[in-house]
Amino acid sequence: MISFPLIFLVSVIVFIFAIFKNDNSIADICYSYGFMAAATSSLFLNENVNKEKVILTTLVLIWGIRLSYRIYQKNKGKPEDFRYAAWRELWMKSGHIYFYIRSLLQVFLLQAAIAAIIISPVILFTDGTEYFYIGVAVWVFGFIFEAVGDYQLDSFIKSKVGGIMTSGLWRYTRHPNYFGEATMWWGIFIATFTPDRWWLIISPLLITYLLRFVSGVPMLEKRWDENPDDKLRKSWQEYKSKTNAMIPWF
Repeated sequence: MISFPLIFLVSVIVFIFAIFKNDNSIADICYSYGFMAAATSSLFLNENVNKEKVILTTLVLIWGIRLSYRIYQKNKGKPEDFRYAAWRELWMKSGHIYFYIRSLLQVFLLQAAIAAIIISPVILFTDGTEYFYIGVAVWVFGFIFEAVGDYQLDSFIKSKVGGIMTSGLWRYTRHPNYFGEATMWWGIFIATFTPDRWWLIISPLLITYLLRFVSGVPMLEKRWDENPDDKLRKSWQEYKSKTNAMIPWF
């Protein structure tokens, strides 16, 4: 099946662009490209195209385009993201070749491998299921939740009032965008679920785990936990003590 290798091919191409751009954080902007390429190829190469497969592919494209555009707008004109900049400084100590190999493996190909697992329910989907539209409804809820959370945060940043964002959806979860992101992939899993493909639950489990415990919540919150501004750090700790990390709650 060409869809899975295509994810890795896209990743290598993005890696080459990152070398010329001298900025590995382009990986975040192009993160969704492999998903979209895989979903689209699995649609057009499928012998039994049906409306459910078209809907699934459309959902992936909507998600991918919005995510890529938002990250591009967020990063435009800014230096390399602090996470990648720290890795660049560390890996460069062992030379340029080591840096390129480490970047390819740990950033780009690792992202491709994760993407292949997460998108697998879409690629392997063939026929409609009794849970399809329930899953689509869950996806729509997650998409709206993430989009609204992002909009509220962007508006707060543009207002330049400073401090901690604690209103809107951010009143109920410290990361409404991550909750929405995970919810969308749970929706995809529900929409494609059949008893013989139960093992594809690894897709939403993996993205949820990564967002909550690896590359999402911990990495972002570490910056607030170590904020040099005492007032901001105390405000953050107060907010953190009474607001869930991902799952919304009063």
